[in-house]
Order: sequence, then structure tokens, then C-alpha cells
Amino acid sequence: MSVTAAFAATPTQATEPSKQMQEFLKFERKNQDGFIATSILMLGVIAAQTNPSIADCVNVWYQGNEETKERRHTEIIEVMRQYPQYVPTTIVLSVVERECGKFKRAK
Repeated sequence: MSVTAAFAATPTQATEPSKQMQEFLKFERKNQDGFIATSILMLGVIAAQTNPSIADCVNVWYQGNEETKERRHTEIIEVMRQYPQYVPTTIVLSVVERECGKFKRAK
């Protein structure tokens, strides 16, 4: 299964928030942080198997310390608020790809 198939979903109407994003944004911050951390961890595992340079970038970009993780989570949540029509995993993937490069897509 490709990364796209595993993480991406078709957005709803451009102005209509997805149900998943509506629910995510209602979570307590600690639960949002847990979701984001798990998503980034899984992206790192996929990258380690498919593109080690992306995995290295994710480690440097995300794994610094708790303050670094907090900043990354805040950044991702801000992007989620800007693009609520997408599901949360799509935003996490997009931010990681913006910082570290694109994952290979199945043809």
C-alpha cells in the first residue's frame, strides 16, 4: 500500500470542514499531541524503509526535545485550522513532506 493510500483522503467541499477534522480539533491538546506524535512516528518508520534521507530529516526536524515537539505540534495544528476540509493525517503528511521531501507514490 502506498503512503498516499495509507494517509491521504479525498477532501470534502473546499469550505466545509471534514468530520474527522472537526472531531480532532475538539480533542484536548494532550490527545492532539499524541495523535500527531504517533502519525509522525509512523511516517518515520515508512521513510526508514523507503527513503532513509527523509527518515533522517524527520528525526532531526521532530526529535530534538520536548520543546521542539511542542513547536512542531503547534505548527501542525495551525495548518489544520487553515485547511479544515482535509483529514488530520493528510495535514501531518503534508507538513512533514514540506519539511523533509516527498514520499514515493505508487504509480
